Amino acid sequence: MKHITVSTYQKDKYYPRVVRAVGKLLARADVVAPSEILIEMGNLSKKNYEAWRKGQVPYAVELTTATTGLLRIVKCRPWGTSPTPYTA
Repeated sequence: MKHITVSTYQKDKYYPRVVRAVGKLLARADVVAPSEILIEMGNLSKKNYEAWRKGQVPYAVELTTATTGLLRIVKCRPWGTSPTPYTA
């Protein structure tokens, strides 16, 4: 498995898709959550996200079609390293 870090995320094949999704989300709002990125990319349905939010499923990752690499890029927070939600 490829190790994705803050210094290597731009080389990953999923990076361009993440950037496009974040760009679309930031055009509509000043804050972007990792779950919104996965929904925008089509890797997590709104229905499944709501089921997780309501506690019907313990882990949202069980409901996503995202690969480990994609999840690591989203987790790297390439547009900011703050533990709070992404902001513009």
